[in-house]
Amino acid sequence: MESATLLLDHTLLPNFAEGTLLGAKDEFLTPITLDLRTLPMESTGIVCGVAGRLVGGTTAGLQDAVEMSYLSTARAGTVMVAEDALERALDALRGAEDGVVSSF
Repeated sequence: MESATLLLDHTLLPNFAEGTLLGAKDEFLTPITLDLRTLPMESTGIVCGVAGRLVGGTTAGLQDAVEMSYLSTARAGTVMVAEDALERALDALRGAEDGVVSSF
């Protein structure tokens, strides 16, 4: 059984008592949001395609692929990458059509 995961803004960490949260508190993820509102409802595989592009586009040479987490809903998708890998991830996604890709 997997444990639950909670993603929250790092500025909220002081609101939790010491020892309440487990895991790394110094790893910062940056969300890359995919605006899917203009796509037909039957569109599928968008976030999977972005994840594939990230893996394929960030493994040049002997580099490791950018690690990511993602969340997909009917009208938005979010791919979260480590703060120090953001530039590599965005480079891999450059050229996405119609302005679907944006970063916070």
